[in-house]
Amino acid sequence: MGPPESACELPGGDSNLSQRLESQQELTNLGTSDIHARTSETTSVHRIRVRTHPEDYSRDELASLYRAHIDAPPVPCTCRRTALQQGRIKDTTYVRPRPRIGVDVQGIAFEDWTSNSTLLKKEQLLRMRSTSSIYADVTPDADVFPARIWPRCPRAPSTGFILQFRHIPPGVSDRLETWHIERGRCLTCIARAMRTFPPWIIKFTPFNVTIEDGDPVFMNDRQDELVEWDEERKRWRHLVFDHYRWLPVEELEERPSDRTADAQIVNGLYNTPVPDSYTVAYWRIIDT
Repeated sequence: MGPPESACELPGGDSNLSQRLESQQELTNLGTSDIHARTSETTSVHRIRVRTHPEDYSRDELASLYRAHIDAPPVPCTCRRTALQQGRIKDTTYVRPRPRIGVDVQGIAFEDWTSNSTLLKKEQLLRMRSTSSIYADVTPDADVFPARIWPRCPRAPSTGFILQFRHIPPGVSDRLETWHIERGRCLTCIARAMRTFPPWIIKFTPFNVTIEDGDPVFMNDRQDELVEWDEERKRWRHLVFDHYRWLPVEELEERPSDRTADAQIVNGLYNTPVPDSYTVAYWRIIDT
């Protein structure tokens, strides 16, 4: 009587037979949809790999690839400040917690000055709007004055435009230079700042910038958008004024009014057309 079936060994001349049988059994167990899915995945990867020339990508695809590259974890910064630079930062540091300023769900403006602090620029702009937006038709004997509805301006959807160093005005470069020299911001952070500005920075006016906690804060001409430095992400935090709140641009929801925005005009500006970009092979970032 021979050995039990479980104890049988395959001939030594065909040692890979077991692996081939297992692979064949796996394919047999796959359903039609699974096979199509794997085939589609393989085809998709192959298609991405063969796109190695700029003409293989649309303008929007290149912009998306580049923005994803910018959003990748940054190189660790090397900011090493001297005692003098630390002193300059301390002179522009604001205390926490911050005052509470805004409009409640009933449309009534409120201010909580428990912290008794000097206002940040975004707090100043919010307070200015909440106290100056009284309805004209409110009767004189009314006990409260509801603030008017103040939605954000219409915004065109994201386009393939990429802000480049050549678009940054000299006045902005001067502020970045001061940030580097007087407050010790390293060149890695300066480069990240130049790359993550919103497009409206191309229309810069000197009174639309201030210093808070040692870092510059830039505003657009309408003063309904601003950028402040995000120390953790090493890039600008882009905020948009919407109904008495400053919301990150990433959290804005599309609205029917956005259909009225002109895609050829820079978001955040009145009538400034989207500038031309210098031709750069951004597709090469897929190899990095």
